[in-house]
Amino acid sequence: MSKKVELFWDNGYPIDHRLDTIKVELKKILDAKKQIIEEDYKAQIENGVKKPVKKTLSPYMVKCFVYKCASSLSKIDNSITLQLSKEQLNEIFNDFIDLVAWINEYAVFIPTKQTFCAYSGISNTVYNDLLTNGNDEQKEIMEYIDNAIIDFSLSASENGIAKERSTMMRLTAKNVGHSVVKATPVDDLVGEMTSNMSIKDYNMLLATIVNTSLEQPKDQ
Repeated sequence: MSKKVELFWDNGYPIDHRLDTIKVELKKILDAKKQIIEEDYKAQIENGVKKPVKKTLSPYMVKCFVYKCASSLSKIDNSITLQLSKEQLNEIFNDFIDLVAWINEYAVFIPTKQTFCAYSGISNTVYNDLLTNGNDEQKEIMEYIDNAIIDFSLSASENGIAKERSTMMRLTAKNVGHSVVKATPVDDLVGEMTSNMSIKDYNMLLATIVNTSLEQPKDQ
């Protein structure tokens, strides 16, 4: 990535040194925690523990450290972040992904919408506004960012790194989450059957579903 030479972009966003600042602070914390883990493991061996266990930093703990370090970054007014261009938003996200990759050299860290917002200084409200009401270029890059974060969460759930229930709660939550619409049993049934159905059969199936719904007795 090209070296940033400006302290602020034209719209006032303080991009310079943002990534380096949080990495310096995180490195101090993570190195200290890593040393404690190593010393604990060494002590177990010296004390004759039959099956010494080397502890690890939990994703939750790492997330706490990220929030702590992100709090030292400059706060940014919503009027500035609302004016970020497609290229600027892309650069901010690329820096965030560099941070994610770097943290995962120490421990598992699953990026989320909230940690991206904490790092970037983009509020949750502005994130949603850029995604739904921004100009075409802003919406394009925000959809890319949003989909990438969703993919990280789903991959973590699929690989057993994160719990499926909590992952789905995060993805389907409105405002603070991603408002992902969860498929219903009917969606699954239609999706499975339509691949081998004719248009006529498909229309008949839909008619059956609608009629069945209309015939349901009202609660007394």
